[in-house]
Amino acid sequence: MTIVHGRVVNGRIEVDGGVALRDGTDVEVSIPAGDEYDLTEEQEAEIEASIAEIERGEWVDGDEIIKELRRRCGLS
Repeated sequence: MTIVHGRVVNGRIEVDGGVALRDGTDVEVSIPAGDEYDLTEEQEAEIEASIAEIERGEWVDGDEIIKELRRRCGLS
């Protein structure tokens, strides 16, 4: 997954940086409300790395985390 920025011009999305997308490429569009998605390049890279970890199956289910916390606190 690659995160790119762009803007709508004449009803079409134009992406920054000269990124060329093939016709038929599936994209996901997020429309920020204000500055909530104003990320630095480092933050975007961190998000991409996290998404890659998830895609590789390197994550822990929330229920498992709760079970482990209860076990550690003697609440199981």
